[in-house]
Amino acid sequence: MGEAGFGLRLATLEVSFQRFRVPPSGLLEALPSSLGALPVGLTRHGTMLLPLDAEEAFWIGASDLPGSLANHLRIEAQLRDGTALSLTTPDVTVPPDHRFFGFPRPDGLMAALSRSETEAASGLKSLRISVRKHASTMARSAQAVIHVVGYKIYAERTQRSEPDPLDPDAQFSRVLLP
Repeated sequence: MGEAGFGLRLATLEVSFQRFRVPPSGLLEALPSSLGALPVGLTRHGTMLLPLDAEEAFWIGASDLPGSLANHLRIEAQLRDGTALSLTTPDVTVPPDHRFFGFPRPDGLMAALSRSETEAASGLKSLRISVRKHASTMARSAQAVIHVVGYKIYAERTQRSEPDPLDPDAQFSRVLLP
């Protein structure tokens, strides 16, 4: 119980969750700098949890191990109001590496991936990440459902410590992490 790591691996795909302060409007024009990776923890029932404070948002980095065959990636989000949205329409092929930092809007902006209710979107409840790998005629797949919860719920259900509070001085100087 409580095994945690900074991100997760599905087949040969590595997925990370990079946090930043959610803008008041909940809208983004470009990929923000990471203020650190968020852990993914397991409950005793095997449920994956991603801790996120109400003032935080995150972007998702997806990269493949060197020399791997292509992965077809799909990321779907469930909002608190019951709305289901896709971050990858159509499926995305990895490699190359990809970053997903919000829900596309008609005005060209992105609604941040956040638990907060904003004008841009209802709060995020969970993510379903699916990977399909093709190797000649054989297809393999992997899937994970990650529930987005507050720090306190994360700590209680995973028996792990709460993440450190968001540190605005922890910026990684625009270096993109996987």
